[in-house]
Amino acid sequence: MAGLIAALSSAVVSLFISDPQSSGNYSPSRDDILQVRTVLLHHLPIELVDAILHLAEYYSCVRAEQDAEMVFKSNSYCYVQTPPVSGLVKRVEIVIESHDQGWSSYPENWGSYDNSWTWFRGVIRRQDGSSGGTWDIARNIHAHQKWQIHTIVWEKPEDHPLMRELRMGDMIEIWPEARYPGWVNYVRHASVKIFCWI
Repeated sequence: MAGLIAALSSAVVSLFISDPQSSGNYSPSRDDILQVRTVLLHHLPIELVDAILHLAEYYSCVRAEQDAEMVFKSNSYCYVQTPPVSGLVKRVEIVIESHDQGWSSYPENWGSYDNSWTWFRGVIRRQDGSSGGTWDIARNIHAHQKWQIHTIVWEKPEDHPLMRELRMGDMIEIWPEARYPGWVNYVRHASVKIFCWI
């Protein structure tokens, strides 16, 4: 049965995405998902249809990206904000490229995350402009001057409170932070993808 569902999910990708090789950039709309679901429901029960679409990860994607080298000391503000969430959140992917000032007075912490005072907050912004919560989501390596890529992936509500709190219409913001004199957060890229089911 699992083999049949896997084969059908591959068929969904090849039938409904014109170029399966570029499927990483394809994001079906809510209407696309409902249309594919309706076509499959003419031939299969709902339990199989939804299993096939989930295995194929046939989800819409809300995304935002910023490629701008910026320096944050104590001047924290939003670096990137997504458009509003368009459905039930199935996965969140965040990629950040950054580093700190590359030195500190605490050599025992160099190369670790201990006592690193440059980090990133994820903020849920509600449609009315209020905050739905804020959480630390990544830290730079202490006294490390080379660019680092932080990749954060949450696939279930249990993975992170931010994932549990997201509602339809919410946006995710990424805020670079630095605290204390001498600490600097250098950022040159951040992207957020929110994959949504109908």
